[in-house]
Amino acid sequence: MSDRKDKVRSVIASRVFLGTSIVVMVAVLAFLAVVFVRLERPPVELRPDPGGMRWVRSIYGSGPGPAEQLNRPYSVAVGPDGRIFTAEPAGGRVLVFSPIGLFERQIYTGGRSAGPGTFAQPESIDVNDGGDLFIADSEGRKIVVFDSDGRFVREWPVQYKPRGIALSAGNAFVLGEGSVNTYTETGAKLGEFGTRGPAPGQIDAYIGIEVDRDTIFIADAFNSRIQAFDRDGTLLWARPEIAAPRSMPETPTDEPTTFAWDLPQDLTLDGAGRLVVVDAFLFQLVVLDPDTGEIVSTHGDFGTTEGTFLHPTSVDYDPQRDWFAVADTDNNRVQIVRLPGSGEAPTSGIRRIIDSTARWVLPTMILLVAVFLGALVQWVLLVRSRRRAMAE
Repeated sequence: MSDRKDKVRSVIASRVFLGTSIVVMVAVLAFLAVVFVRLERPPVELRPDPGGMRWVRSIYGSGPGPAEQLNRPYSVAVGPDGRIFTAEPAGGRVLVFSPIGLFERQIYTGGRSAGPGTFAQPESIDVNDGGDLFIADSEGRKIVVFDSDGRFVREWPVQYKPRGIALSAGNAFVLGEGSVNTYTETGAKLGEFGTRGPAPGQIDAYIGIEVDRDTIFIADAFNSRIQAFDRDGTLLWARPEIAAPRSMPETPTDEPTTFAWDLPQDLTLDGAGRLVVVDAFLFQLVVLDPDTGEIVSTHGDFGTTEGTFLHPTSVDYDPQRDWFAVADTDNNRVQIVRLPGSGEAPTSGIRRIIDSTARWVLPTMILLVAVFLGALVQWVLLVRSRRRAMAE
């Protein structure tokens, strides 16, 4: 009789232990889930975006000091490893940040083009597949190249003010004053096309150039339109075809208006192959069909709070994390945002978690579950061993 009571007590104790362990584990996991959600929640109240744009973070500089703050960042580029590069023409420098916005280095050569490896006015930047940084120095009239560690590699002169630069398939496409110039990445010139003017096929742009295989897209800023050319310079489409007269920008109102480009500054391609344009005076990101130039959606609004823009001038896309870096120039920051339908890769969600402030939570939860399952297996084996011992 005593042995039977001991067996019953042992079973009850085992079940109580198991039940208590499960309850504690569920409570701990629920707590960590709440922590994860709270850490991922934006630190400020965001203005809802009708187009579904989601703010991720903002980068304001390398430190708290005035000289460490971003000063009208004008061009942004995302490297193959997710590093974020931003150029300041006025300060003559390029700052490099990690994908999560941590400052890594500054490339500064004294604010003048005094010799090889120096630059004065980094108008536009881009990064190739190997992580090399290409700088269009408009004041120095040259292209300057640095490696991924910020070491000078090479440079080559140009006979115009280089405004924009885009890298594709081992070539550098440089936007001049009305022309598109093609080079190898070592500086050998391959060709050029274009003249400055308002007619269809003419160009009056600033930094906005992007290349997708055989198509060259131009944010034709001063003609208030977007144009697409083939590699030979043949116009594929222009939206609108006829350039609208320039007018002074006005403070936006709540009154509905027919969409029209104002100052489209820069453009990039997202993971779905769509063209994403930033318009400085519309304070928006505009998504286009790359084959026709037709507008798919618009995102963003005028403002100084997180998730709004004040004269944004440049945009680039990170396909690994499915987000965009935007040079929010007159807010003195780079904003990281996401757009719906931008072609999320299967691993982008994992990369975003790795890059988030809550990146320690999920590994902790997985570790706790693994430890719990290991302990549970040991407990089951122990119970079976005891039962066999009692049966004998």
